[in-house]
Amino acid sequence: MKNLPSLLFLFLLVPLTLVASVTVDKAAREVRFKAHPTGVGAGDIAEFYIITENSGHDYEALFQTTAKATEIRDALISLGVPTGEPIDYEAFKFWSKGERIEATVKFPGDEKAKPLDSLVTDKRTDKPVAPVGFVFIGATNAETAGPGSIIPTYNEAVTILDVPRRSIQDEVYEKSRASADFPTNKTLEVEIILKPETRPADSPRRVMEMEITVTATDFPIEKLRTLAASKHDVFVTVKWDDALPISKIRDYARLLKMLDADSGIRVAPPADGDPYYHAFDPRDDWRVRENRFAQPCELRFAPDGAATLVAIKEIWGDDIKPELKITEIPNVTPDKLPELMKGRDNDLKVLLVFAPASLPYSAIRPFISTIKSTHPNIHVFTE
Repeated sequence: MKNLPSLLFLFLLVPLTLVASVTVDKAAREVRFKAHPTGVGAGDIAEFYIITENSGHDYEALFQTTAKATEIRDALISLGVPTGEPIDYEAFKFWSKGERIEATVKFPGDEKAKPLDSLVTDKRTDKPVAPVGFVFIGATNAETAGPGSIIPTYNEAVTILDVPRRSIQDEVYEKSRASADFPTNKTLEVEIILKPETRPADSPRRVMEMEITVTATDFPIEKLRTLAASKHDVFVTVKWDDALPISKIRDYARLLKMLDADSGIRVAPPADGDPYYHAFDPRDDWRVRENRFAQPCELRFAPDGAATLVAIKEIWGDDIKPELKITEIPNVTPDKLPELMKGRDNDLKVLLVFAPASLPYSAIRPFISTIKSTHPNIHVFTE
């Protein structure tokens, strides 16, 4: 045992720690763990890059690992990476928020590791996915809930790492495929290497949050374009000035739609009392009641701001389309609106607002604020 002090000293010099089957190298700022192919072959659907051992989704994943999701999560946290926020469509969170992690795969016999992203081909372009890394969400329940996702190819709420794009599962299903040379050998052992992206010293975090108040004379489009071109994921909370005419908000909402993109900014959930900005640029064909798949209540405003609630009941007979029974309730006030809508809204959680183009936002905001918690899906039509 006389060499024990020397051995202890040697271990202190090696900046490697083990989190169960996950290796953490703090000096290199790397997390490593083993994985193996699931048997998915070239051109097969790839809903996941990596899944847990108990996932059950091996038929649509590239790799499976015996490492625990919590081990990988804790390992990345030990490198100083903060946990992020997952998508939450009901809360209007359409972007995963978190710091970027680069992921590579070291195959046996290869001198260099390959970007994990590049092992998937986008069927829409027939090109490998660009290696831009993944967003660290760090779900605490990825082992016991959800699909057992370590890294998906679509936006998943319960996962350790998420894709940095807007990739709604139903919209991208079957679009991600295993690359042409992806191995099917299930006994092959590969090493997954996770590494926080290298950031400038004066800008250590990728995530940037900001709030803007849009007025009739100030919509900071050039500032937003500049931020979009920076090496940040910019999450913008938009507030609308009360004096803005509804038509002006509609025009600004259309500009935001163009900026709210993978290569642009990320519009955050709306401020308290406001609807999601898409509300101001609704489907135009829904103006006609017969074009709607269902009949939510309408809130119609006169030029002087007076509000009328319109309840529409479908009465089905022998015809292909139902008869629409209309009930109008005039002189509605914000405090009375929730009670008046009870039993009349068809349980749709939707409200259609019709307002004169010149009406200021202050005229409709109190109504939206009152009803937003029960009817978050609001569509504002200008007339």
